[in-house]
Amino acid sequence: MNDVVSPAAGPTASRVELMRRPIPGAGDQEAVLFLITLPPGAAAPLHAHPGMGIGYVLDGIYESQYEGEELMSFQAGDAIYDLAHTPHLIARNGSSTLPLRFLMTFVVPKGSATILPLI
Repeated sequence: MNDVVSPAAGPTASRVELMRRPIPGAGDQEAVLFLITLPPGAAAPLHAHPGMGIGYVLDGIYESQYEGEELMSFQAGDAIYDLAHTPHLIARNGSSTLPLRFLMTFVVPKGSATILPLI
């Protein structure tokens, strides 16, 4: 989703695609870079990713849990990851007062979605 919401509308989640580029020599794979913003207390619904993602927390607290893993907490300055083909049980802003902003780059088959709803 590429959401643009005026400040008057209040805080909202956004997932803005910043770049999508083919990866030379990697067949049909491409890298997709997002800036993701979650307002205080917001969480993504249960989902999975068709490819691996790596990212970086710019501001706030990111909480994440994949099936078979413990809940992990990341703060501004931490590197983060998204597993491929594994249910992402928890992906949320760990603060009830501050927004969360992070960058995430996925490697996926060319033209494919980077997030797959599971419910």
